[in-house]
Amino acid sequence: MSERRASLSGDAIVLEGVEKEYRARGGTQAVRALRGIDLRVPSGGRVAIMGRSGSGKTTLLQILGALDVPTRGRALVVGEDLGAMNERQLQTYRARTVGFVFQNFQLIPILSARENVELAMEALDVPTGERRARALRLLDSVGMGARSFHRPGKLSSGEQQRVAIARALANDPAVLLADEPTGSLDSETGEEVISLIFRLAEERGSTVVLVTHSDEVARRCDVVHRIRDGRIVSDPPPSPAPGGPTVREPSREASLGTPARRN
Repeated sequence: MSERRASLSGDAIVLEGVEKEYRARGGTQAVRALRGIDLRVPSGGRVAIMGRSGSGKTTLLQILGALDVPTRGRALVVGEDLGAMNERQLQTYRARTVGFVFQNFQLIPILSARENVELAMEALDVPTGERRARALRLLDSVGMGARSFHRPGKLSSGEQQRVAIARALANDPAVLLADEPTGSLDSETGEEVISLIFRLAEERGSTVVLVTHSDEVARRCDVVHRIRDGRIVSDPPPSPAPGGPTVREPSREASLGTPARRN
């Protein structure tokens, strides 16, 4: 675990009354994507966000990743108030504090696996030699060391997602955000990928927030938050896997759970 991560304690994420509205150009009717989200995620926790398409899951993830800003409310991530940042500060936050894993990988097709991972470090002016060495170490940690010079088109879907995970971890983020990370994978490969995400995040002390439609993935998280019509609601949690830990699902009022103890 890095020194920067070891210094974190308490809640990695605090959302207070977060709302997000979208308004079509020239339109008068606002679409309310998020409606008063209150959420706390403990440092080092694993949290699943579930809900139907259009419920607000991805909007919530975009706000945590500073890809969008709340219309109202307050969003703090590892003590940083996203609403108080200017664009340059937000760019640094996106590069340093959070790492992203997407369903469709979003690798640059003309770059090799190593170059895709290196690219994530350029925003922080990491020296070239260090970028290359770190990228190779990360690719080795996800089982892609022997494929580091291959471009995405020569890799399977599972291999591309492994490269995407290495890229997400390139700057040692405090928070890992994953949007349907297993959605484009078969069940066996998806299981391998989610295990990899959790293992590497735990080794680094990173907090994981993932959006998923998969009950199997949700069962492996400490807490499940369900979103309906832009609000966190309380629903029955997925049944625990045989012999596995019970998934905790908090009430709507306090989506303030602390992570279950992991063995």
